[in-house]
Amino acid sequence: MAQIFTDDFNSYTDGDLNTQGGWSGGTMFDIQGTIVQEGTKAVKAVLIAGGGQIAKVGSAVGTGDMSIYMRVASMPDDEKFYVQIKEGATMLMEVRFSDITGSKKIEYFAGGSWTNIQSWVVNTWYKINIQWQTSDNTFRVKVGSGSWTGWTGTESAFTNADTIQLLTQNNIEAYFDNIGAGDTTTSYTYSSSDILSLTDIFSVRVFFKKILTDSILLVETIRFSAMKFFVSIIDNISLQETLNKITKFKIQITETLQLNEIFSVSTKIWTFLTKNISTWTHQSKSTTPTWTHQSKSSSPTWTWKNKP
Repeated sequence: MAQIFTDDFNSYTDGDLNTQGGWSGGTMFDIQGTIVQEGTKAVKAVLIAGGGQIAKVGSAVGTGDMSIYMRVASMPDDEKFYVQIKEGATMLMEVRFSDITGSKKIEYFAGGSWTNIQSWVVNTWYKINIQWQTSDNTFRVKVGSGSWTGWTGTESAFTNADTIQLLTQNNIEAYFDNIGAGDTTTSYTYSSSDILSLTDIFSVRVFFKKILTDSILLVETIRFSAMKFFVSIIDNISLQETLNKITKFKIQITETLQLNEIFSVSTKIWTFLTKNISTWTHQSKSTTPTWTHQSKSSSPTWTWKNKP
């Protein structure tokens, strides 16, 4: 991006800045080498009643930028210290250090009033970045590595900025140094084609909402299905266990019934035998092809008889 000019003051002679390097104005601005931001020289605003200004004309720049380092050593209450950008004699942009009832502010002039960017402390260098564009007569400001302000209208419409002016008010001790290119952030000129239509914005928002809704429904479906499947497994396991227990119980009942039936039949047979049969024989094979039998005696004991 183009600059009106750059100036580090290092080649200047100590003493009055006026008439050196194209600068023209009051005699309250001196070159000195004691307090500098870089190099060997910087500009000091000398303590003087009433203050004053000094300016330098450079290249005509429609869309451009600049940076300047500014520092305040002392400032009486309700006084200010400025850097200004002009087109000829027409004021376009202003940034200032102010101290109003103890409130120290770095401000820029926008929309007919001063807007605060941040506070400042004495004996500290601050890099002031300014960008401007003639396409819509706007500018913006950034202090150091902070954020850019929004684009705001210049004090007057312009074709090309071409002058940088330094201004100090009553009895201020302040310093300037290293006027150069602004921050490397690219300036951007807005056009209608860069702005989404309202329809596009709502379309994107609706589409995003639909994706979000579908995703939530999908998650809910997966969660519900997984839970249902889990419950189904638990139910099936419980049912299988129940069936296994029923089967075991059935087997136990069956076995018990069968055993009872056997005992019942055996008991009935024994009762019948003891009540209805007085004698019987029991045959068993002997070592010879003969048989022996056993018969019930009248006594409660048994005797064995060989076959006659």
